[in-house]
Amino acid sequence: MIKFIEGNKFTFLVLLGSGIFIRFLMLWLVDYRLDAGDAANYLVASKNILNYGIFSGGEGLVIQPDFYRPPGYPFFLSLIFRHFDESILAVRLIQIIISIFTALLVAAIALKLIPNSAIWVFGLMMLSPFEAVYSGAVLSETVTAFLITLLVANLILIQGLKKWFCAGF
Repeated sequence: MIKFIEGNKFTFLVLLGSGIFIRFLMLWLVDYRLDAGDAANYLVASKNILNYGIFSGGEGLVIQPDFYRPPGYPFFLSLIFRHFDESILAVRLIQIIISIFTALLVAAIALKLIPNSAIWVFGLMMLSPFEAVYSGAVLSETVTAFLITLLVANLILIQGLKKWFCAGF
């Protein structure tokens, strides 16, 4: 991966800067709804985990545990909220960082499989409007894409039996 960056340092930095700019631009351009739909349910569930230790999307005086959604993303949000005082901006910043790491992982996979395509793949990941929009949304897509990409990267980039341990972990 270091060879990839060294060989294309200027292009890499331009693409990285452009990708970061586009992600922050989307925070300004897109009106993300936090009061309805999936985002509202994730926020309520994460606050219930944080405040009551109960995984539930319910509100009110008596909160009953439920499993309407998988618990991974609400737990992720509750960890962020625990350290950053329930800041939505912190969630968005962390997801932007995760999105950039996902692009780097995809570029590393491309570098291993088709070396000449790595800079193009990285560019497409950084300039993709879908990646940029989802990195600012309080939805599980950014984290899910990162975890799936990490699994594939483990299987492709790591050699020997340890790749199966890392992929399963």
